[in-house]
Amino acid sequence: MRNWARTTMVFAALLAALHSLPAAAQANWDPGRSVRIIIGFGAGGTTDVIGRAVAKVIENQRGWTVITENKGGAGGTIAAAEIRNIRPDGMTIGLFSTSVFGLDPYISERPRYAPEDFDYLGTIGSIEYALVAGRAGPISDIASMVATARSRGFITLSATGRLQELVAGRMARQFGIEIISVQTRGSAESLQLVLGGHADVTISGGVHVPAVLSGDVRSIGAITDARHAYAPDVPTLREQGVDISLRNFFMYAGPRNLPPEIRATWEAAIEQAVASPEVARAAQQAYSTRGNLGGAASAEEIRTQSVLWRRWIAEAAQPAAR
Repeated sequence: MRNWARTTMVFAALLAALHSLPAAAQANWDPGRSVRIIIGFGAGGTTDVIGRAVAKVIENQRGWTVITENKGGAGGTIAAAEIRNIRPDGMTIGLFSTSVFGLDPYISERPRYAPEDFDYLGTIGSIEYALVAGRAGPISDIASMVATARSRGFITLSATGRLQELVAGRMARQFGIEIISVQTRGSAESLQLVLGGHADVTISGGVHVPAVLSGDVRSIGAITDARHAYAPDVPTLREQGVDISLRNFFMYAGPRNLPPEIRATWEAAIEQAVASPEVARAAQQAYSTRGNLGGAASAEEIRTQSVLWRRWIAEAAQPAAR
């Protein structure tokens, strides 16, 4: 699903758009008091770590006081609903993953927001997902995961949101197995369940890498188009016969109808922070690919993701092939 050529074109279009901003939308807004960034996942996870690095750089570069608050639960949708309903004055924005906007509204029985309810402000980078299992358990690849589920009757997955559940459901449907999902407030908590033997597998976007390198857990498949540099011997899910690859970004959003000057200021602050050496180091430590799509391209990414996820959801609702 990742198309780096397309991403390069998007960055070029973004730069052109920034140079053509009207005078009324120049980035010279000053909040005059502390601003707040709500992180839609729990403390200690990949989104939290990289989001706090960006917030610190914004403080240093802009001279603002930035209050960072974690509000995990329901895969980021609780925090997203809060952002949707706040005053569009720029004093509070949120940090999420693109799936919170492009996927979750379409799989909730009672969606509390729609993708068009937000102004999208930019990204920190892309999330490098992997399927991870406990080192002491019997699961070392997709084949052994399927065998374990069949012999035991089920396996368990610790999940931060519906994206992970949908991936698990797609694998369960393909192989005719049962995968029971246990919801957590963030990727750090999901990983802890696997480390403690309370869940068989999890889908993680970076926080798992130190545990993989130390040998505490196993990466059993990269959920991306290519293998990961930290685990070059671990094949992708597609290499193991599962046609799944995820494209997801750490993305900033505010409520819809932010004033042009405020929106332009936040976009510029995010762009400047993401380009900094400090965030480069944080992205490397989080094992994510750094890059800011900018506001316009972020909104287009959400539209693209919405189409793809709705197609996937429709396919999942069809009867399984026999």
